[in-house]
Amino acid sequence: MKQLQHILQTLFPVLIFPALIFAQSSDDQQQAKQLYQEALNQSMEQRWDGAIYNFQKIIDNFPEDPHRDDAMFWVAYCTEKQGGKEHDAFELYNRLQLAYGESDWIDDALRHQVGIAGTFARQGSQKYADFLANQLNQQDSAIRYQAAIALARAGDKRALPVLEEMLDSQEFGPEAKKLLADLRGGGSASARTEQPPSSSANGPSAEDQRGLSLGNQEPGNGDNIDKTNFLNREHKLYKTMLRTDDNWSQQDLLDYGMFVLLPPKEFEEYLNSGDEKARRKWIVDEFEESDPTPGTPKNEVLEEFERRVQYAHANFFDLYPHAKSRYLQDEFQKDGWANAPWDARGDLFVKYGEPDNITLAELNPIYFEEWTYYRYNIDFIVSKYRTNIYGNAIMAGPMVRYSMRNNFDLTSFEWNYIYNKEFFYP
Repeated sequence: MKQLQHILQTLFPVLIFPALIFAQSSDDQQQAKQLYQEALNQSMEQRWDGAIYNFQKIIDNFPEDPHRDDAMFWVAYCTEKQGGKEHDAFELYNRLQLAYGESDWIDDALRHQVGIAGTFARQGSQKYADFLANQLNQQDSAIRYQAAIALARAGDKRALPVLEEMLDSQEFGPEAKKLLADLRGGGSASARTEQPPSSSANGPSAEDQRGLSLGNQEPGNGDNIDKTNFLNREHKLYKTMLRTDDNWSQQDLLDYGMFVLLPPKEFEEYLNSGDEKARRKWIVDEFEESDPTPGTPKNEVLEEFERRVQYAHANFFDLYPHAKSRYLQDEFQKDGWANAPWDARGDLFVKYGEPDNITLAELNPIYFEEWTYYRYNIDFIVSKYRTNIYGNAIMAGPMVRYSMRNNFDLTSFEWNYIYNKEFFYP
């Protein structure tokens, strides 16, 4: 946490608060400045309650302070980060917009509201679906596009006009095309296979590209992705591998490891390549190109893949501590239910290796951990007890969210770092 705090303290002045200048002409202004800095420090350390308390003191006691709108945004943000208070955070973002319609924070507040509304719209909330529909008239194309995607994922055809507008977008075109097909065909957004942004709006789909990119590399090229979602091909393949016991053979674990690394079409080819011997040969051949010491009996990259698979199963197979869950049971690791060999933490471990730092997440330390990879300049909030097959067990961590403050595009981060099908070595 000290390392994270140091990084964020470096990032904040440059990326987030370039205008953090307080006059020194009065005791009130000085007190407000001290409160603001203390609240910033608390938010960097994810001490959300303390940060909210001090930001709120600025709002309540210093009505003329030039950073009162900043404080209002951060009260909403910290409330959202607490988990389970998304409805409250949504209303707090509204208060900021009503009180400070010209604030530089308005676009940020709207982006956060779109994210919150998308979650509840998919759960059937008409109120939040209507909010998203209203954002389709935004002049800011980023907000308009994000709202259209969120609305389409909820199966709402009001997103159609903006999705058509998005077809010419290099970044959003492929996803818009798929969502359009779902909505026009009468299918729900939950029954689709989402496609990643490609180098061309008419470029190859994720399933037509190679899924296993090995060797020394920078993360996040975003080329080989098939974002998981229920009822699509990836989910169907996933369900064939689940089991109600823990009798996983070595080959079973390797099969699931390849599931983490390969897009569905290629993984299906792998599964259909034959018996265990044939699949083993397929793995050896696939890793051969990345052998750092060709001509020797050892392939260090392949050995590292096998080690990560074993470690993931041994260390990230915690069982869900509650008696039952009404929804999405196949994502939970629970005794007697159909389980994967590891939870979402295992997916990150297989792809990226050991994190540089693991801490309990403030979001909910019982169920979530924060994994930081300083070598890749990324961090994640990752769930215990659940797989990421529904796309809700891994999310961007606070370091990423802070660093992206001036260009808040979590969709791009998800494509490049969560749903990517890659293996990073070393």
